[in-house]
Amino acid sequence: MSKFERGPTTVSSSVFRVLTIGLLVVLGVLAFNYWSVVTAHRATSEKLTKQTAELDTISTAKSDAEKKLEACSDQLKTTADENKQLKDQMSERDKKVSDLQAELQQVRESLTKSQEDKVAADKALETERQSCVDAKQQLQDDCKKTCDESIRTAETAAESKCKDSLQQQQQQQQQQQQLQQPVQQQQQLNNANVNVAAVPAA
Repeated sequence: MSKFERGPTTVSSSVFRVLTIGLLVVLGVLAFNYWSVVTAHRATSEKLTKQTAELDTISTAKSDAEKKLEACSDQLKTTADENKQLKDQMSERDKKVSDLQAELQQVRESLTKSQEDKVAADKALETERQSCVDAKQQLQDDCKKTCDESIRTAETAAESKCKDSLQQQQQQQQQQQQLQQPVQQQQQLNNANVNVAAVPAA
């Protein structure tokens, strides 16, 4: 076979080789791209699965959070009601404390007034007691003076009366004696006459 007869065959073989190499390169690129796409798809699928799980977790957490938020809202409402009740109770307690403080102030004022009245009453009582003591002493002095004067007057009167009585008795005795003297003289005369009559004649 000549040189010119081998030319087309050689060209065809070269083209075939180039095409084969090109196809292999394309296939390698396609395989690499497919592998990259598959790897990326797998990673994306895994990431999607992970994100889906995270989304489920987030959804569950959101649901729990909503439930907790609702519970917190109820608890907050309950707490608000309790706070309102506590405020009402505190207001009522403050009012009672204010009333008790007012009553305590009144009691203190009454106690202070009572103490002042007691002090004044004690002073008045001490003054009255001193007055009574002075009056008693004065009465005793007056009574003693009056009794002494009465005793002296009574003694003087009794002495004067006794003297008058003695004088009257003496006068009565003198009068009786004066009245009895004539009677005694008459009796003596009668006795003398009887004696004379009784003497016999000589």
